[in-house]
Amino acid sequence: MKSTEIIFVIDASGSMAHLASDTIGGFNGFIESQKALEGRATLTTVLFNSSWRILHDGVDIHEVNPMTKSDYVAGGMTAMLDAIGEVINRVQDRHDELGVEKPEEVLFVITTDGEENSSRTFKKSQIEKMIKHQTNGHGWKFMFLGANMDAVKEAESIGISRNYAANYDWSVQGVCDSYTTLNCVATSARCDTLSSNFDLNAEYTKVSNNIEQY
Repeated sequence: MKSTEIIFVIDASGSMAHLASDTIGGFNGFIESQKALEGRATLTTVLFNSSWRILHDGVDIHEVNPMTKSDYVAGGMTAMLDAIGEVINRVQDRHDELGVEKPEEVLFVITTDGEENSSRTFKKSQIEKMIKHQTNGHGWKFMFLGANMDAVKEAESIGISRNYAANYDWSVQGVCDSYTTLNCVATSARCDTLSSNFDLNAEYTKVSNNIEQY
């Protein structure tokens, strides 16, 4: 099984307030499921609103404590580009220092319920170049889940393949389905069974439909 770094860049803007507890629960469920797998995995988690802050910085996944209500406090605007740019630079610097010990696989997950509106450091064109560089040059897999927008169009505008983008329903169930989908994807990636025909939107739809049956 590959050594993997899982990176979450999670929207904590004001519009997420009514889904805060569900975001926390979905994230914690994802972490517990990933802890049960064999193989080495590290976690980087960044929360963003008008600014951004790091919750975990390349931490062994077995050392990650559950996210709490004091960790995830929704408020403010959506400085998504700044969060993405800063994290890419920070993680790449760390990997450069690790050299051959760096993770073999990097999954970079962005979740948001609204479009960018307050970044000051990075522009969309810069982020697009950075994401394409990491994807093509280092094999990172970027995934984008968005609500209240055309997530595929938004993902492509910042250099993420349309197959790695999905719209999620802006609801309690939608958040739950998102993290369930991401857990399936991360498990497949870590076990090296992710299909070459992978489609994140199709995976989310499959999870959503299966849950609705029960």
